[in-house]
Amino acid sequence: MFATLLCEAQNDTFVDSRDGKIYKTVQIGKQVWMAQNLAFTDTLIEAVCYWNSSAVCDKYGALYTWYAAVESCPKGWHLPSQIEFDSLIGKVAGDKKTAYNVLILGGGSGFDGLLGGYVSDLGLRGYHFIGLEKFGFYWTSSAKQSSADASCFQFTTLQSAKMNKGKKGWLMSVRCVKD
Repeated sequence: MFATLLCEAQNDTFVDSRDGKIYKTVQIGKQVWMAQNLAFTDTLIEAVCYWNSSAVCDKYGALYTWYAAVESCPKGWHLPSQIEFDSLIGKVAGDKKTAYNVLILGGGSGFDGLLGGYVSDLGLRGYHFIGLEKFGFYWTSSAKQSSADASCFQFTTLQSAKMNKGKKGWLMSVRCVKD
């Protein structure tokens, strides 16, 4: 099944009109995904670069609270739901390890997932950055309004790709999917 997928995958680019940044995109099945983490930062959107470094942001994208992530994708794109991530996984793999190996940077699917770390809390001394090149967490739009948690898609160096949950105030990566 995956060999067929590779033949069908189409790569392209998209220009974010808000800041002129060019993103690689990839079509996997019927979905078109950004093949890079969103790096849009604006004073109206709570987003930070890991270690507050623009060089790290250029590679890994920005980290967003769930509230900011919901609003962060450019026009014509949206924050994917858990169902859309499940569909992505279903197109490329049958298990967590295969999904990791196929969706990670250089894995052959074109999705090129990154281990961009996250921020689990805002300490008294500022952001507490965790797990660069060890963990990659991507927000989904799936959450109950009354809940403090939201669903996220997780990559780890343990070669696992799976759905998880995180506190809405944590900062994680964003991948947008085309409307």
